[in-house]
Amino acid sequence: MERSDFHIFPEVETNANLELLSELGFHAYQHISTDFNQNPKTINVILLPDSDHTDLNIKHLNHHYSTDVLTFDLSDEVGILEGEIYLNVDMIKTNATEFGESFFDELLRIIIHGLLHLVGLNDHTSDEKKEMSEKEDFYINQAKVSCETL
Repeated sequence: MERSDFHIFPEVETNANLELLSELGFHAYQHISTDFNQNPKTINVILLPDSDHTDLNIKHLNHHYSTDVLTFDLSDEVGILEGEIYLNVDMIKTNATEFGESFFDELLRIIIHGLLHLVGLNDHTSDEKKEMSEKEDFYINQAKVSCETL
């Protein structure tokens, strides 16, 4: 897996350290690919303002509301991890404040959340939400440990 397979495209100003976010996101991507037996391909993370993100939600899912993340699986076959993760920067900022987290940490969490959706995890039921949250915590820690050992 090449470092060039994981990209972040800011379509809105964030003031976040995108180089570090990309590095941590890449390490989470490596761990998730391995743990879920996925052949890693390209992941694009696109940072959008609320209005653009909501327009995508309406256009592609016919959901007329804001959400923090939209994930699109672009793989043509089972076992391939390839997709696009669209982040609603405005909602993530609001959620970070509400949850008492830094904006940066919440961005990383939602990138990992999107990656977990790409490998098939859902968060519709309370049990699924609990599992998703536990996996997010696990992969945040894995990514941070990987970066510390560089």
